[in-house]
Amino acid sequence: MTEFHDELVQLTVADGRERSALAPLEAHVATCAQCQADLPRALLAARRLADSASAPSAAMPEFARLELRLTDDVRLLYFAPQVASLFDLSLGDAKALLGKALDPTAWEEGPSPNVKVLPVQAGPGASDNITALVKVEPGQEFPHHEHLGPEHVLVLQGGYRCSTGEEKWRGEVQQMSSDRAHSFVALGNLACICAARNAFS
Repeated sequence: MTEFHDELVQLTVADGRERSALAPLEAHVATCAQCQADLPRALLAARRLADSASAPSAAMPEFARLELRLTDDVRLLYFAPQVASLFDLSLGDAKALLGKALDPTAWEEGPSPNVKVLPVQAGPGASDNITALVKVEPGQEFPHHEHLGPEHVLVLQGGYRCSTGEEKWRGEVQQMSSDRAHSFVALGNLACICAARNAFS
C-alpha cells in the first residue's frame, strides 16, 4: 500500500490553517494522479483520526503513519475548536495556545523526568479549574496522582495507556471522576500531548 503524499495529508487535516497556505496543497492534489486516487482513503483516515472511533493503528494500517507525517502545526491546530471549548477560550486564543505549544522553550518541567507542562490561562467558564497542556515523551510515565475534582483530558497528539487499563489516542477524550487516581504511559513514536482540565472540587 503506497503512502499518501505530504500535500494530501496536510490538505485533508487543514482545518486550522490559513486559506493562503492551502493553495499550493490544492494545486498539487488537483494535478497529481496518485493523490486523486488516494483522496477518498485520506479523507476517511483523517475523519477517523478526528473521531477516534478506534486507536489510530487498529482500523487502517496507515493511521499511525498519517499522524507521524503531519507537520507539527497541522497536527495540533486541527483541535483548536475543541481546545477552545475545553478551556473556554476564543478560537483565536486557542490557536495561539497551540502555536505556543510548538515552542520547546514554552514548556515547564513537570512532575517527573520527560514530562512537561504548559499552564493555560483559561476563560471564565474554566477559571475554577486547573488547566494545562501536558507533554509526555514516548514510553515515559506521568506519575500516579489523585483528582481534586472531575478531570477532562483531550489527546492532541500520540496516545497513552492509563493505569486503569484504558487506552486513549489522538482526538479521544477521557473523563474521570474526583474519586479516582491514576498514572499513564505515553504510547507510540510521538510525544503524547494532552489538554487537561481538572476541577478543584
